[in-house]
Amino acid sequence: MNNNDALVSKCLDTLDPDWNCALVAISTDTGVQFESFSKTNDKHEQIVLLSTVSAGSVVELERLIDGSN
Repeated sequence: MNNNDALVSKCLDTLDPDWNCALVAISTDTGVQFESFSKTNDKHEQIVLLSTVSAGSVVELERLIDGSN
């Protein structure tokens, strides 16, 4: 997705200076790409983030399928 981790980190600092771990995703005509970034390279934080995103995605998918907002 992005070969410039420093630039992505700088952008994340601009959005929230207190960030520790983030998941960046983009949607293109060929599909979705995502990458996780971490200030500390703590694998535990990355696992927790991905688990949370996964659980949230399932809930959001169910809402979309049911037609709820």
